[in-house]
Amino acid sequence: MVLELEGNPKTTIVCVHSPHNSSTLEELEDFYTSLRSTVEQVPPHNFLVIAGDLNGKLGPNDVNFTYDTETNRNGEMLLDFLEEFNLFSSNNYFMKPKGQLWTFEYPSGVRAQIDYLIFRKKWRNSVKNSRSYSSFSTVGSDHRIVSSSVKLSLRSSKKAKPHPMKTIDWKTVSANSTISKQFSLDVFNKFSSLSTCDVSSDNIEDVYGTLIQCTEDVALETLPKKGEKFTN
Repeated sequence: MVLELEGNPKTTIVCVHSPHNSSTLEELEDFYTSLRSTVEQVPPHNFLVIAGDLNGKLGPNDVNFTYDTETNRNGEMLLDFLEEFNLFSSNNYFMKPKGQLWTFEYPSGVRAQIDYLIFRKKWRNSVKNSRSYSSFSTVGSDHRIVSSSVKLSLRSSKKAKPHPMKTIDWKTVSANSTISKQFSLDVFNKFSSLSTCDVSSDNIEDVYGTLIQCTEDVALETLPKKGEKFTN
């Protein structure tokens, strides 16, 4: 479904539902052929929003913030599409607790992030926030609502700097048990010294933020960087 809203600039919203990851490759390719044809017809100056169930999981090697541990086949097709049209998924763009990243729950209780709000990178400065919300009881669905806060900014986007954690040589870390154990211990000690209160529903996001910050600080201070020679 395509909806065009008048304004300056015009807003074009494309609602989509991708075939499942277990569908045939032909079905998936037909879907993306149709989606590509649709997006190609949207004027480049329009504020474009692609919203829906892409049935694709994106792993941490491909996006900054994700609920899933690896990219599946549908996710690889989605990444190719995003790169081709210079797009980004907003709910992988902001650091959030895991509880604000997952969007779908299987009958088994396993959760995943497969629903996305996608924008053109030229409007990246205009997207201020994005997250998913618990909404099962209100809409009777196994999917959650994903929302983004948008405030149009006509300034050109600066080239995004890579996240500092991307500079860490994680392959070396995972292959060296000594480094891994010491890293875990250092994070635990730093977190323990900063987090002195009991965790509750009122402060869980603050505690989680502290843990994330401790992990980043220790990693950047102690772990080997890509391209560096590291000796034990």
